[in-house]
Amino acid sequence: RRFERPCVFGAARPDGEAAFGLVLPEVGTQAMQAFLDAVAGTIRKDEHAVMVLDRAGWHGAKALGVTSNATLVPLPPCSSQLDPTERVRLRLRERFLGLRVFPDFDAIIDACRHAWNAFADDPERIRSPLLPALDQKSHRSGAVVSLASGGSGGRGIQRSGPFGLTEHLERLSRHGDPLEVVEATVDFEFFRPWLTEGLGYGDGAKGGWPPFDPVSMLKALILQAQHDLSDARMEFMIRDRLSWMRFMGFDLGAPTPDENTIRHFRNRLTETGTLKRLMKAFDWQLKKRGYVPIGGQIIDASLVPAPKQRNTEDKKAAIKAGKTAAEICGRTTRTRPPGRTRTRAGR
Repeated sequence: RRFERPCVFGAARPDGEAAFGLVLPEVGTQAMQAFLDAVAGTIRKDEHAVMVLDRAGWHGAKALGVTSNATLVPLPPCSSQLDPTERVRLRLRERFLGLRVFPDFDAIIDACRHAWNAFADDPERIRSPLLPALDQKSHRSGAVVSLASGGSGGRGIQRSGPFGLTEHLERLSRHGDPLEVVEATVDFEFFRPWLTEGLGYGDGAKGGWPPFDPVSMLKALILQAQHDLSDARMEFMIRDRLSWMRFMGFDLGAPTPDENTIRHFRNRLTETGTLKRLMKAFDWQLKKRGYVPIGGQIIDASLVPAPKQRNTEDKKAAIKAGKTAAEICGRTTRTRPPGRTRTRAGR
C-alpha cells in the first residue's frame, strides 16, 4: 500500500464573508510561508488581519516572515476548546475525504480543493464552528481565524458549576494527595537542563507538532515506574486520574501523551544514558528529605517516611556482639505444644 497526504491551509473570517484556502503537498515552515504570502494578497489596504493559530511547530517558526498587514496570535497552551480547527477538519473528513481510495496524488489534490471550496461557499457553516471559539468583539472587528491545522481535541467532564473541577481538586488535596508531597519535595526544574541535553529537540523550523513539556513527561515516567504500568495503560491512566493530570501539568480535555509518545520519550532518554541519571537524582532528592518511594498496587503506591532506627546505644552494641533478640530484650521464646503442627490454609 502507498499513502500520500497533502495539507489544506485555510483561513476564514468569523462572520463567514470571506475564506481563503491553499492545498500544499507538504507541511512545514516553507509551506506556511507560502500560505501567509498568499493570504496577505487577499487583505484589503484598510484592513489588518489577526490570525489565531494553534501552537504547531511551523506556525511559530523563527524563519517565518509575517507581512505588516497581518498578526499571528497563538492560542494559549492546552486550550483546545478555543481552537475551531478540529471541527472544520472533522467535517471535511467525514463529508468529503474520509473512507475513499484515490487513483493518484492529483486526485487527492482535487478532492481537497473541492472539499475546501464547498466549505468556503457556505457562510453559515463557517460561522457555526468559528463563533463559539471567538468573542463578539473579535467577530465585529473582522478577525481572521487560521484553519491551517489543529491539535487533538478532547471532551471535558460536565460540571455542576463553574468551579466544580477546582472544588474537586481541593477536596483531593484535603484528603492528602501524595503527589502533592512529591511536588513539594522534589525540585523538578532541576532536571530540565538534563532533559534538554538528553532529548536534543530541534527549534521547530522543520515543522511537526511541538513536543510535550519534558518535565511533565519525566513525571509520567516516574509514575509509570512506581506503578509498574505498560505504555498503553499509562496513556489511559493519565487521562483517567485528575490527580495525575494535575501533577503532570495537563489540563482537562487538552491533548495528553499517547503510548507511542511515552515510549519514544523513554527510549530517547535511555539511548543517551540520561534516564538512569535522572532516576538516581530523583531518588536522591527524596531520600535527602527523608522519603522513599514504594510501589505496588495503584491505590497503595505513595510516599512514606523512611523508617527510623529506635534502638538504644546498648542494644546497638548487643546487636554488633551477635546476641539474639531474646537475649537483648530479655524475652522467652514460646514453644509449640507437642503433637500440633502448623499447616497452610486449605491443606
